Amino acid sequence: MDDMRLQNPMAIAVGAGFRRDITMLAEMRNFLQEWPHARRGKIYETALRACEMARAGHVTKDQALRAFTAFTETAALPGPALIR
Repeated sequence: MDDMRLQNPMAIAVGAGFRRDITMLAEMRNFLQEWPHARRGKIYETALRACEMARAGHVTKDQALRAFTAFTETAALPGPALIR
């Protein structure tokens, strides 16, 4: 769905020189769902919940992106960087 496209897409370094582009809410949610169970915590849960709430129209995509960014910073992922 085009209306689920993020205004400010980002790229996350995922290791070995590879990056994962996050351009839509669905990609953000998929990334979170693929995250190892052993490394999940409260900030992970908040980010996942924000994605689901944005898809339902209860929060904005930008709010979900902020929650996701907080998760990536807490998880010590290289990035995220805005895609230019």
